[in-house]
Amino acid sequence: MSYRIIGIANNVSRNDSAPLWINDCCVQFLNSKEVTSNSLLYNFVNSESICFTLTSKCQPSCADDLLYPFDRYDHDIIFPNGDEDSSKFLEMCKEQLQVLVYVIQHLCDILSAKKILLLVSEYDSDDLDRYACDEHGLLAQMFEQVSSTGIYKSAVYDLTLKHNKQ
Repeated sequence: MSYRIIGIANNVSRNDSAPLWINDCCVQFLNSKEVTSNSLLYNFVNSESICFTLTSKCQPSCADDLLYPFDRYDHDIIFPNGDEDSSKFLEMCKEQLQVLVYVIQHLCDILSAKKILLLVSEYDSDDLDRYACDEHGLLAQMFEQVSSTGIYKSAVYDLTLKHNKQ
C-alpha cells in the first residue's frame, strides 16, 4: 500500500519550480507533461493550474510517511500494548494529519490560494470519492477513515481554506 498526495491550485502563479520544504514535507511542483500524462490530474487542471505532490525526506517517492507513523517509529512504540490496542497508532496518525494540514495551510499562504484540490490515493486506485470541506473537515474526514478501517480511502478533497493570512 503506497499513497500519493497531489494538489492542484487554480488561478495562482509561481515562477519557481524548485521544490519547497515545509517542515519535513517536500512540495514538488509538476511540469505540464507530468500533469497531462496523469489521468487523475488531467480531469481537474486548467491552463492556470499549479500542480504539486507532497512527499517527505524519508520517502521521497510517496506520501506514506506523511500519513502513517510506521517509518518514523518502531512497532513497539506505535503499539506499546500489543497489536490489539491501536490508541497510540491513532494518536500518531492524528499528529501526522495535523502536520499535513499545517503544510497545506502554509503552502496556500505562499501561493495566495484560498481553494485547493487535494487528491489522496493509493497508487493503484482510480476510484475516488469527492468531498467538499475546509482544512478542519479534511482532518476530521481522514481521521475518521483511519480510525474505522486503519487505511485512508482514495479521495479528492475540494478544500476551501478557513486559515488564510491574506
